[in-house]
Amino acid sequence: MRADRPVLISAVFLAAGLSVLFCYGTAGSGLSAALPISNSGFHLTLATGGGAAIGGVILTIIGLLCFIWAIFASLGTFLTGRGRIRAVRANTPSQVPPAVRTREPDSSTGPRRIL
Repeated sequence: MRADRPVLISAVFLAAGLSVLFCYGTAGSGLSAALPISNSGFHLTLATGGGAAIGGVILTIIGLLCFIWAIFASLGTFLTGRGRIRAVRANTPSQVPPAVRTREPDSSTGPRRIL
């Protein structure tokens, strides 16, 4: 199975779920940078309530499951070798026969008919 469809599906569901969570939520964030890196920190608080909380979490979980499905699909394609493109040499004859053209009859080669 090709992995492009599950990746697209997971991207759509993840984007929808996270956008619902962040758009309908009230958030606060803070960043403190200090010279010793051990004192630096990032703080994010997000509170979403109601249907947006439930719907956003469900859409995000569906997106994560589709992303895991895409990872397994891509690993299966990689390990079986089905998705690889084979190189064709330039001097190899083509497997497809050339198109045969049929000649259309000319009016000069046959008998002429008059109404």
